[in-house]
Parts: sequence; C-alpha cells; structure tokens
Amino acid sequence: GVWRWASDRASLRIVGPAQALHITLSIESPLRYFDQAPLVRATAGTRELAVTTISATRDWAFDAPADALAASGGMVTIETNRTFVPAEAGGGADQRRLGLRVFSIHIASKSLTPSEVSR
Repeated sequence: GVWRWASDRASLRIVGPAQALHITLSIESPLRYFDQAPLVRATAGTRELAVTTISATRDWAFDAPADALAASGGMVTIETNRTFVPAEAGGGADQRRLGLRVFSIHIASKSLTPSEVSR
C-alpha cells in the first residue's frame, strides 16, 4: 500500500476556500516502533483541533472549523511526542527522524450529506 512517514511534526496544506472539514488519518500502530503510545496532536495555527494517543493501527478523525483553517492559512499540523532514527535502531543508514506511519488521509467537507461523502 501507499504510505508516508511523518516526523515529529508534519503539515497538511489545504487549498481552497475556508470551510469546515472532517479529516481522517489512517495510522499504523506506533507500538510497532515504541514502548509507549505517543501523544498525537492536531492544530490549525495556534488552535488545537484534537489530541489523542495512538496505540493500535486505526483511523483518527477530527473536525477542523472553517475559522481555524482561515486563521492558519489552510495549514493543519500533526505532531507526535515520539520519534526514532532507523540508523540508530539498526535500520541501515536512514537518518530520518520518523514518528507516525500514515497510510492515508481523507478530507471531507462538513457541509456534505452522508450520501454525498460516499460518492
């Protein structure tokens, strides 16, 4: 499957008119790499949108209000408090600082009806 690594901080740039959105990230269990579940936070500018711990492979969904997206210029930041460097863990020469393995990101307008979202 397709996936991307996020470091301790990753940004989603949402282009278009500011509107209320529902954001879903499909995240691999960080316990594959860490002894404790990390704290994961989503913000738009200085506004906190959601906070959770991720201890299993799952979808993490949260809402981003239109005013928060407008104030942040469409930037949503995802932060985690746990990272590792593969080279330091015996993973070859990879020096990237990795935090969350994200399989997919889905963004939907909060103004859509359930039948419109599924199209």
